[in-house]
Amino acid sequence: MSTTAKTNGIVLKLIRYGESSAVCKIFTREYGLKSFMIKGAVRKKTGKQSMLQPFTPVELTFRHRDTNQLQYLQGLSRTMVLTSLPFDIRKSTIAMFLDELLLNTLSEDYVNLELFDFTEHFIELLDHSEKPENYHLFFLVRLTSFYGIAPQTHKQGKFFDLSEGVFVNRLGGFPALDEEESAVLIKLLETPASQIEELKISGKVRQQLLHGLLEYFSLHLGHWKPMRSIEILESVFH
Repeated sequence: MSTTAKTNGIVLKLIRYGESSAVCKIFTREYGLKSFMIKGAVRKKTGKQSMLQPFTPVELTFRHRDTNQLQYLQGLSRTMVLTSLPFDIRKSTIAMFLDELLLNTLSEDYVNLELFDFTEHFIELLDHSEKPENYHLFFLVRLTSFYGIAPQTHKQGKFFDLSEGVFVNRLGGFPALDEEESAVLIKLLETPASQIEELKISGKVRQQLLHGLLEYFSLHLGHWKPMRSIEILESVFH
């Protein structure tokens, strides 16, 4: 049995299928992560290619099949015109990294309205940003709360214990952020989205904290794969 469904989505991955079609993974608001067969997706005349770039917000119509993992797309349109993200190497690299992060952490059909709305709003913020260098750290930190692994701040120690997710006063034999990285993590937890660009983080600490946060995800999520785009991200924000 199938029904016509209409929802907003965020394009995550496009895989070419045949001469002109493609299979596209889209994080939808009401139906979670879905795979769609899109006919004519790679034909320039259809105009679909630009709408199917990773991290692009769209509205889609499709025949929703509960028993079929591959859905067939019927209609596609933009919900947001991105004016700088696709053309700014810093922003497009962040988008590529976070796109891989979501593919790495979202399970098929996982529905989370709050996470979708946050991601959609984040894309708009990134597109309008003037100083995007800390945006991926902000997204990583906020993502922990949606997956139920947010750092616990009830203990105000100097070091963040990656294995337990708490701040402690002494380092032991466990993986942890150092004092400076831990202080920046607290700032990221406390800083609202409107003030991301006011954070002052050195390139060295930004890189170390990035690796620390990814290790945190790997320790607390069972379905974790190494991030391939991290080298590109680090080359842009060295």
